[in-house]
Amino acid sequence: MKYFILGVLVLFLLYPIAYIIPGALADRTEPYSAELVSAGDHPDRVATVLLSETELGVEGAVRATARTPAVVARGLTLPDALALLRSVRAAGGTLRLEGTLRPTLFYVRQVFQNPYIGECLLASLTVACATTVLATLLTLPLAVWVVRYRFPGRALLGALVLVPLVLPPFVGAIGFRQIFSRFGTLNLCLMNAGLIDGPIDWLGGTGLWGLVAMEVLHLYPIMYLNVAAALANVDPGLEEAARNLGSSEWTLFRRITFPLVLPGYFAGAAIVFVWAFTDLGTPLIFGYRHVLAYQIFDRLSEAESNALGYALVLMTLVVTTGFYGVARWFTARRPYVMLSKGGTGQSLRRAGRWRSAAILGYGGVLTLLAVLPHAAVILTSVAARWSFTPLPSAYTGEYFVLAMTHKLAALSIRNSVVYALASTALDVFLGVAIAY
Repeated sequence: MKYFILGVLVLFLLYPIAYIIPGALADRTEPYSAELVSAGDHPDRVATVLLSETELGVEGAVRATARTPAVVARGLTLPDALALLRSVRAAGGTLRLEGTLRPTLFYVRQVFQNPYIGECLLASLTVACATTVLATLLTLPLAVWVVRYRFPGRALLGALVLVPLVLPPFVGAIGFRQIFSRFGTLNLCLMNAGLIDGPIDWLGGTGLWGLVAMEVLHLYPIMYLNVAAALANVDPGLEEAARNLGSSEWTLFRRITFPLVLPGYFAGAAIVFVWAFTDLGTPLIFGYRHVLAYQIFDRLSEAESNALGYALVLMTLVVTTGFYGVARWFTARRPYVMLSKGGTGQSLRRAGRWRSAAILGYGGVLTLLAVLPHAAVILTSVAARWSFTPLPSAYTGEYFVLAMTHKLAALSIRNSVVYALASTALDVFLGVAIAY
């Protein structure tokens, strides 16, 4: 069994790396040859493009569009090949470029030398670091309150703060824009109430901090789960001993509790950082192009895959692996050992009226902010008309009927369910086997 598990892990880890590294180091050098794969629905337009941009002549251009696939040009430079590719695509045809593969470090160097790529890398690091820090600030006090105190609604609050975990961030981004855009729900409500004279750009123009806010509202449950689980395993006897020796609550948390929670915290922080750094769906919805994930998608989705895209993937692997390695090193350099674990059920303290109200209010506001964009998505799905009004002016259910009856939509729903169930089953099997 262990060899089977090892083989699966090697396959999943080494196959992408074996595919990405050659792609990042390979250069399609001159000369290029262009092969017309399909002339599309308008072969006359494609023939006109071939006549003007190649040396086929009238008879050769017509013959190439009628008998695809057909080689339409040889010995092209890279700029000419890409120009011909774009022109044929605009005319409705499909072109395939072929060149000689040779190893090169040019595209890897471009990751460091290209100013625009540097800006995208900096933006991705900003989003990942800001998301991790803000998620930490939001969840640390909440985890301490829920795990260490007894108050009415404790179990309900512990369940509600996890709700955003099952809602994808890119879907929430749609509702986020609906609420916080220049003429979204928030601005229209404030203007109707006479509190502001004109719309406020809540997303900050660039969309960077709107992206950070959406990532934080989706990923904070991951941080909360890891910190809460680590707190639940802290020996309460150590905290009681510190209190008996006169330690204040802040000193107790800084010197005893948080060091013992560090392994669980960094496990959550690593997941949040990597997720925010590599997330593609949310930047796509926001239309924010200045992140590495968007640049990778843009280059690798081209008909002729760009080697710079593979170099960016390699850079992403280096950054995420480096962050994980630093986190592991930081938690392992000073080991903290407990004589026993658990027992927090006996260490719960009564929160009191005011503290209970503060905890419930804090958790409720956080959950509301996280769920609000998805509520806007629900309203959008039933809105027949929603333009320059805080809420939809007319409602309909026809979109749900269309989603269930449209062939492509129904197939997409079925595939999503099948893939999710299959991946969950495989993850459970591998995770339990490896942990055992």
